[in-house]
This record gives sequence, structure tokens and C-alpha cells, in this order.
Amino acid sequence: MTLSGIRAGSSLSAKLLASAFAVCFHVAAAMTTSASAGDFTINFGTTPNWPTGGLGPVSFTMTDQYGYQLDATGLITQIGGTAVAGYPDETNIFGVETSLGVAHDASLGNSGIGEATNTLTMSFFSGGVAFAVDNLSFVVSDIDATDNDGATDRCDFVTLTGDNGNPTLTYVSTNPATRSVVIGPATGAGSTGAIAANQAQCVYNIGPTTSPASSADINGSILATYPSGTSVATIAYDESIENVYGVTSRDAAARGTGFFAASAITVNQSISLTKTTPTTHYSAAGQIITYTYEITNDGP
Repeated sequence: MTLSGIRAGSSLSAKLLASAFAVCFHVAAAMTTSASAGDFTINFGTTPNWPTGGLGPVSFTMTDQYGYQLDATGLITQIGGTAVAGYPDETNIFGVETSLGVAHDASLGNSGIGEATNTLTMSFFSGGVAFAVDNLSFVVSDIDATDNDGATDRCDFVTLTGDNGNPTLTYVSTNPATRSVVIGPATGAGSTGAIAANQAQCVYNIGPTTSPASSADINGSILATYPSGTSVATIAYDESIENVYGVTSRDAAARGTGFFAASAITVNQSISLTKTTPTTHYSAAGQIITYTYEITNDGP
């Protein structure tokens, strides 16, 4: 009898077995009881309470509407610059929902894709073992540019991946005229070239036309929806102004974006207990009736 996968708030096997033994003196050919896991969400400020300026790992436990629990760990690594004081942090200044805000200042000459990268990972576990979830989605917000036609202009760039395939990216805003972000597959800003379907970049207009911006709104927000069976989601957050201008040395101003906002996670898993016996009735007090119990974990 093996029970694996997502666990209950208290021992699931104990709950199920207690339920079965409570009726063990009723003779029935078979009886099945089941319990299903459901919906989880990341709520910054409580689950998790991300420490200001911390890079992690930050581990926390989410509980669904049935009392089942799912563990997660968030981690950030940074290269090619310095974090803005007070970040990373839980904030609602990026976009319209509370997110994990990351603000970073690329060092001189590191303002191209892959040179001043913040890499964020969110991993899911149950019982200390990597656990694949379904319908994982979240919002990345405030992807935009600073466009003053100056030497410190900047341009956000993100690449999203997962251990079971890349997510589908869609716009949160339904108004193309005010969006400050473009999702691939598309041609990136300026000299950037093609961007892939799992990438998004600021809208940056070289010349006198002002580039759209995002400020406590959805203009720069994208929704990432991952394939079922994902246990690790990764975001690479880059500066890309050197790519926009086709140069190798600029000193971009600090940039900031919100991650993992409005998250949703589903676990399509059920655990059932079946009790069977060949005996259909008893004829005398003290008669021994033998039962067989089978626990089935029908999950990803």
C-alpha cells in the first residue's frame, strides 16, 4: 500500500482509515471513499511573507479549500548589477495586484539581454519531493521602458520557461494602443530582432515618438499559463536597451517589474480508499469478517 503525492493538513491515510474502520462492522461487499485536492494560490504578505531585500530561498505552504497542502520555494539570483535598496519586496506599485517586486540597476556596459539578469524560480513540492501541478498561471506586471532619448534609457525584457514546457503568454490589457509591452513571436524594439513566444519586451520607440509606460495599471502586464505537469517555473528578467540600439555599452537606469501576481494553481489529484470483503452477511455474534483495504493515489 503506497500513498504518495500531495498530503493532507493532517495525515490523510489516518483520516481515510479512521473513516473506514468506523463502519467495519457493517457487512458490505465494497465501499469506496475519496478525497480530492483542489485550488491553491500564492498570497504575498502571508504565503509567503517575502523578506525585504531577500533573495531566498523562501519556502512556504499553501492550503486548498479541502485542507490539502502544497509546498513551494521561491529563489532569486542576480548578476551584472545591483539591487535597488528595499527590493526584492512584496509590493502593489507594479501593476494592480500585489506581486514580488524586483528592482535592479544594471552596471555600466551590462545593459543587454543576459548581462544583468534576475532569475526567479518557483518550485513546488509535496513531502519533500518535486511535485507537478496543473493550470499554473500568474501575472508579470509593469513591463515597460524609460524613454527620454537619453543615455540612461532602459527597456524591460523577460523570458519565461518551465520544466515541462514553456508557458503561453497573453496580454492582460485589451487595448493595444496603450500597451507598453510586446509578446513574441514578434519583432522586438529597435535592433533587438525576433523575440520568441515565451518572451516579452518593452515597447520602445527610437526617435521623437514617446514610448508608452505602465504605472499602477495593466498596460505592461502579461499572463503566463503553464502546461499541466509543471513543477518548476522560471523567469529571466533582463535589461535590453543595448539590444534596442544595437550597441554594447550603455548605462541604463534602474528598472523594476512585478512577478507572480494573481497566481492560480490547480492539482488534479484524488486519493481513494476502497474496502472490500467476500462476506455478504453474518450469522452469529463473534463471527470474524475479513476486509481488504486499497488506497489509490490517482494523480499526476
